Amino acid sequence: MSNRPAPSGQSLARSRLLWIGYWLVLAVATHVPVPRAAKVVPEGGDKVSHFLAFAILAYLGIRYFRARESYVRRGTLVFWTLACLAYAMLDEVLQRYTHRTPSVADFLADAAGVAAAVVLCVWRQRRSIHTTPAGGAESE
Repeated sequence: MSNRPAPSGQSLARSRLLWIGYWLVLAVATHVPVPRAAKVVPEGGDKVSHFLAFAILAYLGIRYFRARESYVRRGTLVFWTLACLAYAMLDEVLQRYTHRTPSVADFLADAAGVAAAVVLCVWRQRRSIHTTPAGGAESE
């Protein structure tokens, strides 16, 4: 079990609001038609944007689940990872209808961002489990 105290209702509400708010902003931002002349990101830089956008989305979702449960279970991580990947795929497919170009490379960048966030969160969670409340490592 985790050494973390039970989350407060306010912390849980804040995590949920941040996660859902970010997801809505991301959904709007990825579906607003951008004129071809208004190149916002340099060549290849859009993959970095995709990676970061989906890493943040996955991280905020995991953070919400962790605030809710104090410990994110494997099944929750698998569900959330699959949900983020399904959303990334849907996002790319729907871009065709907003005069943007769907791309497998963009989806792969999204998936890499999700994977990075999951690995980071699992690492942090395992690290916090194996640390005593006083800050020293437990001996096993």
